[in-house]
Amino acid sequence: MQKKKLTSFIDKYYLNGIVNSVILNSKSSKISTQFISSDKTLMGVLEMDKWTFEDAEVGVYSTDQLLKLLSVLDEDINISITKAGDKSISLKLTDSISAAEYVLSDTSIINKPPALKSLPQNFELKIDMTPSVMRKFIKGKAALPETDNFTIITDGSSTKIVIGHSTINTNRVTIPVTTVSPYSINKINSWLTHPKFSSRSTCIPSIRNPCLLRYRQ
Repeated sequence: MQKKKLTSFIDKYYLNGIVNSVILNSKSSKISTQFISSDKTLMGVLEMDKWTFEDAEVGVYSTDQLLKLLSVLDEDINISITKAGDKSISLKLTDSISAAEYVLSDTSIINKPPALKSLPQNFELKIDMTPSVMRKFIKGKAALPETDNFTIITDGSSTKIVIGHSTINTNRVTIPVTTVSPYSINKINSWLTHPKFSSRSTCIPSIRNPCLLRYRQ
């Protein structure tokens, strides 16, 4: 397994420390998690395809510690679960030379996101958040640190994300994106800021404006 594939998935829920504890679900060649920040101001859903691992549900209480252990290893790694009976107790992480072990948490002590009663079954707009789009979005936010919002604009045939959009002249960054479903909306505004947001974090709207984030690789 390529370590980068796993760390890329982790980074998308960890968000530079905003979300540290999660339950990871590995099933049917997919890995997924539903997560919520410790202050309960942000939540999301993350899923990645083409995941080759056994079916399992594991509790990761300290993602920061897991990332530190992964940083010790080379790019090509193997991961296995150590069990005591039916209970998963640790992840064994190895490369061709070294090994590390991460102690798993009981899933019952990890905060689980509440069900979103207002979450629609079908979203009006789905955007393909490719690695290129994410890099440009992060760099765009870093270039405009005082900007607190971004806008998604559509015209029926194309869609773009605009950081710093306004009806008057402003500094702004425009990023063309590809949609993965039909849409019938003209403009969406959302906030970029979070108490722990940094230029290395991606933005997910808060519980007040929930969204579904899907990552495919």
